[in-house]
Amino acid sequence: MSEHNNEDKVVPKRQVAITQVQGFRTTGSIDSDSVCDQVASEATATNQRQVVVAETAMAPVSLSDSTEMDALRNLTSAPMVEVDEDLELSEPTEHSGRYVHVDELGRGGMGQVYRVNDQWLGRDVAMKLLHPEAAESRDHILALRREARIIGGLEHPSIIPVHELGTREDGAAYYTMKLVANTSLGEVLEQLELGDPDTTKRYGLRKLVDIFVKIAQAMEYAHQSGVIHRDLKPENVLLGEFGEVQVMDWGIAKRTSGSRPAGAEGLVVGTAAYMSPEQASGFDSLTDHRSDIYSLGVMLYEVLALRRPFRGESNQQQLEATKHLTPLPPSTVARDRTVPPELDVLVMQMLQKDRDERPQSMQQVWEVLDGFLAGQAERERRRQLAEDCFARAQDELNKYQAMQTDRAFLQQEVHHLSRMVRPWDEQEHKQQLDELRHRLQVLDVLYAHAFATVTELLRDAIEANGHALARENLVSLYWARHDEAEAEEDSATKLFFARLAHDWETNDDPGDAPRQGTLHVRSQPAGATVYAVPFSEYRDGESLRPRYELGRTPVVDVNLPVGPYVLIARIDGYRDAQEALYLREQTQDLLLLCDPWSVDFPLTGREVELARLWSLLDDIEVRSRPITCLVEGAPGMGKNLLLDAFRTQVKIHPTRLYLLLEVSCAPLRRDLPYAVVVAMVRTRAAVLAEDSFQVMQRKVKRMVYQAFTRFGRRQMGDEERKEADNVANAIAALPAFDLDDPARSAIHREMTNRGRVVLTHALATYFQRLSVSAPVLMLIRNAQYMDSASREFFRDLLKLVQGAPILVVASSSALGSNDLPRPGMVRAAATQETLFPFDERLRLKPLSTLAQDQLVRELLAAPVNRKLLAWIRSHAGGNPFMAAELIALVAQRKAMKFESAEWRLMRKNLPEISPGDLDGAVKSLLESLPGRVREVLASAVVIGRTFWQGALNQIVGSDVSEPLALLEQRGFIDRRPNSRYDNEIEYRLTSSLRWRVAYDLQPPQRRRAFHRMTAAWMADKARTDLEEALAIAYHLEMGGQPSEAVVLLVRAARAAQSAGALDEALRLFTRVHILTDDPIIKDVAEAGVRLVQELATDLRKFKHEYGY
Repeated sequence: MSEHNNEDKVVPKRQVAITQVQGFRTTGSIDSDSVCDQVASEATATNQRQVVVAETAMAPVSLSDSTEMDALRNLTSAPMVEVDEDLELSEPTEHSGRYVHVDELGRGGMGQVYRVNDQWLGRDVAMKLLHPEAAESRDHILALRREARIIGGLEHPSIIPVHELGTREDGAAYYTMKLVANTSLGEVLEQLELGDPDTTKRYGLRKLVDIFVKIAQAMEYAHQSGVIHRDLKPENVLLGEFGEVQVMDWGIAKRTSGSRPAGAEGLVVGTAAYMSPEQASGFDSLTDHRSDIYSLGVMLYEVLALRRPFRGESNQQQLEATKHLTPLPPSTVARDRTVPPELDVLVMQMLQKDRDERPQSMQQVWEVLDGFLAGQAERERRRQLAEDCFARAQDELNKYQAMQTDRAFLQQEVHHLSRMVRPWDEQEHKQQLDELRHRLQVLDVLYAHAFATVTELLRDAIEANGHALARENLVSLYWARHDEAEAEEDSATKLFFARLAHDWETNDDPGDAPRQGTLHVRSQPAGATVYAVPFSEYRDGESLRPRYELGRTPVVDVNLPVGPYVLIARIDGYRDAQEALYLREQTQDLLLLCDPWSVDFPLTGREVELARLWSLLDDIEVRSRPITCLVEGAPGMGKNLLLDAFRTQVKIHPTRLYLLLEVSCAPLRRDLPYAVVVAMVRTRAAVLAEDSFQVMQRKVKRMVYQAFTRFGRRQMGDEERKEADNVANAIAALPAFDLDDPARSAIHREMTNRGRVVLTHALATYFQRLSVSAPVLMLIRNAQYMDSASREFFRDLLKLVQGAPILVVASSSALGSNDLPRPGMVRAAATQETLFPFDERLRLKPLSTLAQDQLVRELLAAPVNRKLLAWIRSHAGGNPFMAAELIALVAQRKAMKFESAEWRLMRKNLPEISPGDLDGAVKSLLESLPGRVREVLASAVVIGRTFWQGALNQIVGSDVSEPLALLEQRGFIDRRPNSRYDNEIEYRLTSSLRWRVAYDLQPPQRRRAFHRMTAAWMADKARTDLEEALAIAYHLEMGGQPSEAVVLLVRAARAAQSAGALDEALRLFTRVHILTDDPIIKDVAEAGVRLVQELATDLRKFKHEYGY
């Protein structure tokens, strides 16, 4: 029995929750107050909390109401014990003076336990006596003797031995037993629940499982001996200082042989929290050794989870839960603890409601526990091995990271010194650079070796015992190498490390749903159909299947299983764009650049200009400031072709990652305020024309957040998030130009002077944040058509982003050379407005003789006869576009022939073109088209450089599908991926020169009729934005209906004025004044001009005040 002093002790909370006393062990009554008093007194005396529940179930599973009432009545009867005639025999009387009382160890429901000294054997033993008030009760004497006989018949190291059963000289019955240390398993569990460090250290899982092995072995012995304990619980297991385990309190044990006492069926016997379902239901006939297995399962559950399977507020609730509820596994309820899977399974088997589904013997239980302990030793060895490997890996990782820093620094130093050392420098400087390069080569080798060492040690740690931190470190290393390869555009290495990272971080159960990543895809140009093909299913050249299709760009918030993919963007008139991507469990943004087929046009003779653009890209990083460059030249000199080649090379062969923004200006949008700025924001944020203001706002906010977080590589603080929100709100307030529907794409808002400053500062902040992630390359095509508001914005922006690596490259021709056809227009070059200050101007001059000849050879892909070269050279005048047009023309006229392995000139078929007459060459080429095709083209250009098949069908009066197909095949037009109008096919002429020349092919009167028809067709589409109003006004004006055009122009002028686009407003009001004869409208126009001039004066004062 336990050693205890006699000091009063508080009843532990654990004891109050689980303890009740069988009626016959106290007063024979079930009165709850007396039972609680008894519990408290027993706990105060013994602190062992071992008692027996005697109560019926509220609703027994298979007992009738009468049986349940009988059970309740039986609880108040005298104690029921098994009949054993031997118990009637008198026991030997204690020899006088043999036992000397030392102290009281504790009191229980039936008696007291004392420490006594056995004078004969010279040792202390425990003596159990009945309470004085029960000492004369025959039933209590028989119960005491029965308990002693049962324990005495069980000779096992883990069952406390009985030394002697007898009667004292005063007639009191007693028995003596081994004196055991005073620690119970229940006390150990209490300390573990409280997190006591000493107990936690002393009683690890391995030791606790070893204790359970001894309990199971003791119980298997008892079961084989025909005894069922019926009250197994932590309080009834005592733990000695030298590893002893003693199963105590066999007072309500049941023999499996012999007759059962009358009235036993229906009596609930045991401790509520540890009873089996059959005990809780009062089924004494069903209570056998498997009931003890259930009780031991509850104890093992408590060891693993530090809580019992069920927690009832009362014993009755506890019993109901035991009978009807299924507990959650310990691993589920104790996620903060490591629960071995084999023990998790064993516990749930032991707690089955159906006793046939539990382990059928305690031997089966201890064999599983023994197997765990045997494996635990191996696991402990592997755990220690893993810890050793991880510790070594951490040391090597620190060295690797230090080496990584040194390597990055050395790379920068080599890069910097490479710029500083010139061919004419002294050998000493060149040698210094050479030594640095050699050191970098050696460091690269050491870096690779360190990486291999770290990853090998981390893999060893993982393979030893699944070390979680080692796995986390290894996956992080692989993703870091993936990011390095991605920055270097090394797709093979990138996918290799991504696959390794994915394989090592994947621990999914086969039944789990696959992990998902989110993908946003944009394309340049927008409207490409995007396919995501799993890498394992990708076959080069295989037609794309519909199931891979994600939609048309911009594609946002697409969820796909993580893994490797090939992303393909396909769009008519452009090459397919492909990108290998490993989708991760995060949001990833991807820009796919679809190159036009015109990129195939040789860039012969422009290598110097291309190299200069590359050097400017280098300069923005060295100087850490914006640089602007204007590419200019006459029509046909290849300005946009140079930008195409530059963009393609940046994409394919970058020295590092660059962020690309690209916009195109158009003649019709020159009077559209902030057209270029809005287009830039819409492209970057993937805003669609049909998006509502709320959707646009959300997309702009995501765009800004990406810049602030460096595309998810860092977190924002509260202040930063507030700043990002302010920037996003300011950018989203860009003026909208939907004249009738303010909710369609944005909101109408007056752009005050202060509003312009806020917008400019917001975009400057965005670009500065964006350029921290990577240098920004901005391409602006046909900048001569840039609206004044955007032009002013860029001027101010470039002053604010000093220190940001931004390269702006714009292409421009002289105004008027390719402008919109207007009545009485003069095509001589007009004075070009100043866009904004350019640091450098690249003027494309006519090609040299050598470059021009080489261009012709490359276009014809074969040797060319001298006479053919001379004819093209003399007529093209060094203009690459004209050279290409001439080659197409002579091919159409069959004026050249491939003969004797070269192209030869056939003079008899040559067209009559004056040297240098570009318009004449283009006109001759157009006239070489079949009549029907030429007529359709001449009608299409009236609609504009961009036109729609529906409008053309209406103008021509018949279906034009076949002529358009031929024009597309010959490269005159491209089919556009997106259409301005729903359910309409949109086309665009590939050359502005062809557009301008083809416009003159129609007679003026017929052109005017076509313009009116186009205006009516557009009006029927019921678009209400400002761009549409300007387009309709243009066609009405060109169609001879200026009075109708001015109404739209006045509305557009007022919208521009409201948006603070004063130059555009002034131009529009002036044009209204010129076009109208109505005095009222003239007064409106004049008032508008005066107001705009006043606002312009206020703006100049405001900008001067703020230092602009």
